Amino acid sequence: MHFVSDPTGWWNLYRYDEGRAEALCEMPAEFGMPQWGFRMATYGFASAEQIVCAFNEQGNWRLGLLDTNTRRLEPMATPYTEINSLRVSGNRVVFCGGSPAATMAVVELDLTTRAITELRRSSTIEVDADYLSLP
Repeated sequence: MHFVSDPTGWWNLYRYDEGRAEALCEMPAEFGMPQWGFRMATYGFASAEQIVCAFNEQGNWRLGLLDTNTRRLEPMATPYTEINSLRVSGNRVVFCGGSPAATMAVVELDLTTRAITELRRSSTIEVDADYLSLP
């Protein structure tokens, strides 16, 4: 069984194995979010050995690929700083992603090629980048 817990003060990924909980990737980041909203998944299984996860590090959401055997987290580059509603099926990852410069969109990530495709944006209105104050 896999779950998110915060015994260290950070919501990290754990697995329950042979009667005990063990951290899969301890780091100062949040792999969870408040659970008063439904369907707020932050991780999913690409295989028995790979977990695709979203985590918040220093105020920005990122994607990573976690090897459950080595416990190594490989960050995956995306242009998004807000990531939620993560779903994984084989080599396909779908999530909602956005940033200060881009409206939220339903996004697909191919794990094999790392290609990102925006399937549907929340708005078709384009704002000139000169009007945006980026953090």
